[in-house]
Amino acid sequence: LAAVAEKAPREVFVNELFIGDHGKIRQTCKEMGLHATGGYQQHKCFMRFEDQCGYKYLLNSASIGYANKFKSLLLCGSVVLYVREGMRHKEFYEYGLLPGVHYHAVDTAAEVPAAVKWLREHDEYARAVAAAGRARMSALDEPALTDFVAELLTQYSTRQSFKVAPLPGAVRIDCEDDLWRHYALSQGWARLYLKEDNDTCIHPIPAGATLGPPGWGGAYNGSKPRCLAGHDLNPRAQPDACKFEKPFSTSESFAPPGEFPVTHPRDREGWNTRWKKPDGSCCVGHVPPL
Repeated sequence: LAAVAEKAPREVFVNELFIGDHGKIRQTCKEMGLHATGGYQQHKCFMRFEDQCGYKYLLNSASIGYANKFKSLLLCGSVVLYVREGMRHKEFYEYGLLPGVHYHAVDTAAEVPAAVKWLREHDEYARAVAAAGRARMSALDEPALTDFVAELLTQYSTRQSFKVAPLPGAVRIDCEDDLWRHYALSQGWARLYLKEDNDTCIHPIPAGATLGPPGWGGAYNGSKPRCLAGHDLNPRAQPDACKFEKPFSTSESFAPPGEFPVTHPRDREGWNTRWKKPDGSCCVGHVPPL
């Protein structure tokens, strides 16, 4: 895609960043006047999503794992060009979308410049596709998502021939706040998202239960995401993020597989200490049995 952008700057603009650029590049492309240059640029600026939504044509192409931005691109109200090449994974909602109706599909990145030229010449079609894609994605609200998951699990259960059992070192999630407490790498980040009302908990809290840290009624019990699962360790990204002696974050776990993922011993956020009982043991709060 970068090579295509270099050859066709009037039709394609690629702004490439790596994970390792986070914290180093502080200006947006719009602030630097680089948002309308076209072509291919690296390590110069970043783009806020609202800035991306200002483009009439947006690209959805393959990523390292899977491209998870498709739904957000559709909600921009722009024409989304879907590059099929390299797309090995699909999200569930994609099966309810049609090429030529909700998005414009091309087989390879090399076809993108010609597709943009064609869309410019057929603006009425482009506007109709953009509107249909946005409308379809807007209809995927929380009730629709909940209905899909319920149907998925119901059908899956009829085919299940084994008994589900948690693996050693597994982390239990009963409530939405369990997720935020597990994944947040800072106390400030956690406070931005915690609901603190337990209305999403799967298991009702027993009458008379004493609520307290770490879970406050949920199943959270001091876990943190494993470092190796949260970073791209390629040489051009974050190759040193999971060095135990100098970690990217001490709020991540370096526990081996099969062990409960506690934080790094030099935890700077106080995840390990703030939840201990007065006698130094861990932890307090109601945790439903597995």
